[in-house]
Amino acid sequence: MEASTSNPDMFWEEARELFEEIVGWLDSDSICGLEHSEIESKLLSEGYELLRRLLQGYFDKRSDDEVSGLVEGKDSAKRTHKKRLSRKLTTIFGTVIANRVGYGGRKINTLCPLDAELNLPLEQYSHGLRQRVAIEVARSGFRETTAIIEKTTAAKIGKRQAEELAYHSASDFELPIVPRYTWQCVEVVDIFPS
Repeated sequence: MEASTSNPDMFWEEARELFEEIVGWLDSDSICGLEHSEIESKLLSEGYELLRRLLQGYFDKRSDDEVSGLVEGKDSAKRTHKKRLSRKLTTIFGTVIANRVGYGGRKINTLCPLDAELNLPLEQYSHGLRQRVAIEVARSGFRETTAIIEKTTAAKIGKRQAEELAYHSASDFELPIVPRYTWQCVEVVDIFPS
């Protein structure tokens, strides 16, 4: 996949702007007298937004990446038509938009190689958020999980979404475990000779 050749600084402008605002706020006299918990709370919410903007900048940077040559799927169909597509991705930092180039054709499904390269899930929720939901559901149940996710991340999910994410997380583990490596003993050596 070929990287886009746009102005690289433009992708990070929003993140830099917020970072400078945060530093300016910390450096100002207006926070004198605030308790540390108030500062910590503000930094947490602004920090999530900063991280969301960085992730959005990265997705924006990658949005024009294109595959050189022909795109073929598992069906061996050649995809000759290009179109720009967008999708939402809800992450622990908040929601970002992933714009990318899709490759398709008449009566064949469109493929987005960038989705595969970034290992984006088919659904809206990121792997990091799914992991958090799975951990919290195992600890406390669905209703409590939605409250915990809202408190500890910048994402908001409903009870039904928590149930679906937990169900899909559990189903990932129902597959048989296949060993990656096969070991074979070639020679037995006695390390304590008699």
